[in-house]
Amino acid sequence: MSAGVTAIPAISDAASAKARVAVASYFFVFGFFIGSWAPHIPLAKERLAASPGWFGAALLCMGLGAVLAMPLAGVLVGRLGSARIGFISAALASLSLPSPAFASDLAAFAAGLCVPGAATGSLDVARNPHS
Repeated sequence: MSAGVTAIPAISDAASAKARVAVASYFFVFGFFIGSWAPHIPLAKERLAASPGWFGAALLCMGLGAVLAMPLAGVLVGRLGSARIGFISAALASLSLPSPAFASDLAAFAAGLCVPGAATGSLDVARNPHS
């Protein structure tokens, strides 16, 4: 090997199996998250009495939260490891899932979507090294 290049340590079969289970669990959490949120979108629009345009803009806040969190998540994965960031992101996604349901107006709804968006974006970044 040339100077400055380090060898990547071999991963045991047990560690590899554990990583596969973790990644599968994260995919399950993400699927559960989206699957439990999506059916409530029409109900939220009706409850908030929002126009289609403003409601669509509010829904974009979930993606905005994800896009803004992904670079930070990448840095944190490099420093703390993908397992730790994945666990924290999955927990935050699960805990923040109900926040849009408690929103009293469209601004609170949009803000309530940023956090779960950031959490699921971070979860995506954390699980990609193992996919």
